[in-house]
Amino acid sequence: MSVGRSRAADRVCGTAIVVCQGWSALSSVLIPAWLGTRPVLLELLNGSALSVAAAGAFVRVGHAVLTAALLAPLPLWLPVDVVSWWTGRHFGPGAADWLIRHRPASKRAVERCERLIDRYGIFSVMLAPWLPLPTALLYAANGWRRLPLAVFILADAAGTLLRAAVMLLIGYTSGTTGVRVIREVSDYSAWLTGAVIVCLLGIVYLQARRFNGGGTQRQPR
Repeated sequence: MSVGRSRAADRVCGTAIVVCQGWSALSSVLIPAWLGTRPVLLELLNGSALSVAAAGAFVRVGHAVLTAALLAPLPLWLPVDVVSWWTGRHFGPGAADWLIRHRPASKRAVERCERLIDRYGIFSVMLAPWLPLPTALLYAANGWRRLPLAVFILADAAGTLLRAAVMLLIGYTSGTTGVRVIREVSDYSAWLTGAVIVCLLGIVYLQARRFNGGGTQRQPR
């Protein structure tokens, strides 16, 4: 790969990371207002565990469709997770320094990820949301360990669906009581939304500056 193409790939990869993290942060402002009114749409746009559980409660009372609630997180989380895989594939283990933002701990985290991959293979992708490691780092580790993209996507989709099913079940068991509590939270969300917007915009700005200032060194192939 030429130097020009490598630098262009670095910029595209870095931009994709910032966009994914920025979207995750900015879409969080919808949680207070939409949690009690549009939980399935919130799943699609934010994908948080809280939105999935809320959708489960709405399924229980007949205000949401189970299939839609189960599949809604996939269009968001699959591309985000692929970006993490691509970051690892492109930058190698050096991506850990930026992804977990704590350089002194990155070496230990990388070693733990690689041990998990050696032990569980593609099941490390499926189990990532339940493991005591940053999921983005574990997905990146599968990238630099050369797990094929198609296999990664299949394993990630299975893991995302499993996580969604568990969260839906938790919300489903709460039933009418859960829906009532969720709607009360949404009723008092306006002032929270304004405060969250200001905070998250600041976080996104600082993340963008940190990435563009510090950079990440790509590992030789």
